[in-house]
Amino acid sequence: MTILHRELRAVNEHIHGKRKYYLLARACVQPYESLFRAHDMWKLWEYAEVFADLNVPATHMLKRVREYAKDDELYFERSQRTLRWKLFECVNQLGYTYFGVYSIPYILKRLKALAINKPTGEMFEGQCHNFYRCVFGKRIDTFNELQRQLFFAGQKNAKYPAWMKWHDGLILKTAQQIYVNKEFSDLLILADMLEDAGVEDVDMLHHFRMPTQHCRGCWPLDLLIGKT
Repeated sequence: MTILHRELRAVNEHIHGKRKYYLLARACVQPYESLFRAHDMWKLWEYAEVFADLNVPATHMLKRVREYAKDDELYFERSQRTLRWKLFECVNQLGYTYFGVYSIPYILKRLKALAINKPTGEMFEGQCHNFYRCVFGKRIDTFNELQRQLFFAGQKNAKYPAWMKWHDGLILKTAQQIYVNKEFSDLLILADMLEDAGVEDVDMLHHFRMPTQHCRGCWPLDLLIGKT
């Protein structure tokens, strides 16, 4: 994960706050959903996604993790090298306040170690890079005029572009639905809506039409729904 680590350190100078890093770590775990379910930890990891989007305080996340460990404390004490323990450590890492650019390689290193063969490990690393480009595909300091307008739309006295009222706010409603329900296949429809409304932002339209996987934290989707 050295390349990804280097890229994360680069964006760390421009991206402040932890939400993007949390969501990237959470997205990279998707290939291991079956393992989390098999070891009865998927509910805890689903809660981690809610926490990653900063809908709950860090203290709530740590409380859930500690309650889970307490219920199975003896098992964990005897089995610190088991697969179950490694999965638990990945969730546990998300809850700490010092989580950031250095914590993602920590989690990914343990997950990649679960890959039995080299091709599987390389595929996992490639998926993580796809999610990285989805979340950090464009830095704030490289935003164009429209993107800056969307980025600062939530500030006092700021206004969304006129095209956001197209068809009674259908673009914003669709973007929010995609985000909440994780229906990222509908990003193609969203791109068509933007074009029909007169938006000619090449970067945003191209990203929405990319065939790679998308996740929460997707940089142009965040701009539209005001998650920046």
